[in-house]
Amino acid sequence: MGSNTEIAIERIQEAEKKSGHLDLSNLQLTKLPEQLFELTSITNLNLNGNYLEEIPAEIARLSNLKVLYLNHNHIKDINTLCQLKSLVVLQLEHNQLEVLPARISNLSSLKRLFLNYNQIDSLPSELGELQQLEYLLLAHNQLEAIPWEVTTLAGLKTLNLFHNRIHSLPYHLSGLKSLEYLQLGFNQLKWLPQSIGELRQLAVLSIFSNQLTQLPAEVNHLKHLSRLNIADNAIETLHLDLESLREIHLYINP
Repeated sequence: MGSNTEIAIERIQEAEKKSGHLDLSNLQLTKLPEQLFELTSITNLNLNGNYLEEIPAEIARLSNLKVLYLNHNHIKDINTLCQLKSLVVLQLEHNQLEVLPARISNLSSLKRLFLNYNQIDSLPSELGELQQLEYLLLAHNQLEAIPWEVTTLAGLKTLNLFHNRIHSLPYHLSGLKSLEYLQLGFNQLKWLPQSIGELRQLAVLSIFSNQLTQLPAEVNHLKHLSRLNIADNAIETLHLDLESLREIHLYINP
């Protein structure tokens, strides 16, 4: 561990002289070197593949940080990260998160939030305040529902909720005006709201391995839909009239 810490410090010293990018990935770090928090001009920090369990409050000194990678660590709490108001990209895949703090609303510049492979069982309503958000990835968590505030994210392009425990969606989805990709596979959905037809930019809809018995007729309003995956449901009849559709998966339905 000592040698890896030394490598980290060397890289920090090099970053002081060069660009605003710093790569401290895969160094088996259990804590961050204090020298890191002196790099107040840094904009891009890669901490993937370490053994970090927490991020100290001193991270707030990195006020110019725009991109932060923390995939494949052991992080359980991200309250301290909510001070980084310049963040545009935050990746926290393969960690041990169970909740997101309400303070996540502080990250008002965030465009990409990657949270796949955690243990998150609910989302705070404050997530709806991230109005710059374009990509929200929450696959392989333990979510049972989505707060309606998420449907107010007018700039959201991709929403990945694959492999959760979601049993229903909010009734009103029309606020997701920019949504192009919606992944809902491997959940517990028994029905889709009629407002699914108001996602006028939607190109990909994946709802395989759920418990659907039918699709609402409003699906035919999705004039940009090119890919539809409804495999492994209980749909007996299907009435589709979509000229844009290029690919459809139907296997393992009655």
